[in-house]
Order: sequence, then C-alpha cells, then structure tokens
Amino acid sequence: MILAIDSGNTNIKWGIYDGHKWLTLEIATHFDYCLLAETWKSLPSLSQIIISNVAGLSVKNSLTDLLPIASRKPLWIESTLFSCGLKNNYYYSNTLGSDRWASMIAIWNKFHEPCIVATVGTALTVDMISAKGDFVGGVIAPGIRILNNSLVGHTSLSGAETGTYDSFSLSTENALFTGVIDSLVGVIEKAYSAMLNKYHYKEMHCILSGGDSKVLLPYLEPEFIIIDNLVLKGLVIIARTI
Repeated sequence: MILAIDSGNTNIKWGIYDGHKWLTLEIATHFDYCLLAETWKSLPSLSQIIISNVAGLSVKNSLTDLLPIASRKPLWIESTLFSCGLKNNYYYSNTLGSDRWASMIAIWNKFHEPCIVATVGTALTVDMISAKGDFVGGVIAPGIRILNNSLVGHTSLSGAETGTYDSFSLSTENALFTGVIDSLVGVIEKAYSAMLNKYHYKEMHCILSGGDSKVLLPYLEPEFIIIDNLVLKGLVIIARTI
C-alpha cells in the first residue's frame, strides 16, 4: 500500500495505491490539516509514503506532523538527473519542480514516445519530452486565475468569471476572458510548434492536466487529451523503483 501525496501551490492531492489500482483519490485545500489528520488516521497499513511538495518548507513541516505510520521512512522526492527511464536536462537537475518531474515520469512511462505535457493550475507549465526520453525544456506562465486577478487588481476592470470566449468581444467581461484564454493557449501552441520545428516529429502525444485543463481544452488547435493526477501516478512509479 502506497500513500502518494501531491502538495501543490493551492491544493493537496493524495491517493492510496495497492499495487494494482487506486483505492482512493482525494483532494484537500491547504490549511485543512485537521481533516487530513483525521482521514489519514483511518488509512490501512501502509508500506510506503511518497510526497512531492512545491508549497514550501512550512507546508512540509505541517504535513510531516500529520503523516501516518508506514513500514518505510516517508520519501520527499526531488528531481534527479535520471529516473524511471527519463533524463533530466535542466541546468541544475534538482531545481526542476518535483511535481513537473513526477508528471513527466508518468507520461514517459505510459507512452515512451515524444510528448508535450501542459499542466494548467495555479501556474501553467509546459514540458517537452523527446523520443529518446530526454526532458528537453519547458515553459512556466501564470495560470488562469493569476492572469485574471492580476488584471482586475491593477485596473478598474471587472473579473472574467462571467465572460465567454469571443474573438470579436463586445463586452469587457468577454474581452477579458478571451484575452486570458488566448494568452495561455498561445504559450502552449508556441511550445508545441517549437518542439515540431526542432525535432520534426510526425506524431507527438499532447497531454493536458491540472485543475483548469477542461477550461483550455476546447481552444487548443493540436489535439490534446486530458490525463488527471499525473503527479500521483508518477510518484507511484518512482516508489516502485526504490
């Protein structure tokens, strides 16, 4: 029994994997630690706990106090130069976010073919994997809510929450929503084009993940598919190699 935990910028996703399937997949907001503590007290006997945390040291300390007992010491992963068939070409391999690394490990071990992975959450990350299993680079941009809140916070514009997509927007709400969507779509499609131009792949898997993936999916020109819980899936793959 593996407890995998994805501690992101906004939420904590976690799941129990029994070696064949996920028994549970849950999500909690940060600071809802009392509920996590109560829930984790009732978990079955665990063989391993593996965690990706990109939310900082204070969150790591809080989670450490809540973790249930397992047969092994909890493993807080960091990105490495090589893991699970994937090579990390970041200038300093350990500075790559552990969530991005785990997500790419999940995708590479699913397809073993060229991939572009766009995760749409608090931030937008776009990561590219070559046919050789090399992480060849990526892009980070603000997510939907950050872009929207930044515009609203620095102008007298109202939010985009009530807007709809319209390339010929005739209302401020629609114009704002369309601008936010086009900004993020542009980041993803530019990375996609760069990958094709450099490597000339005839086919490439295009993966979308994260809490706002369904918002962007209809507007992307390459055919993307949504695969959820990539970090958790990558953590399980890592755990099974240790």
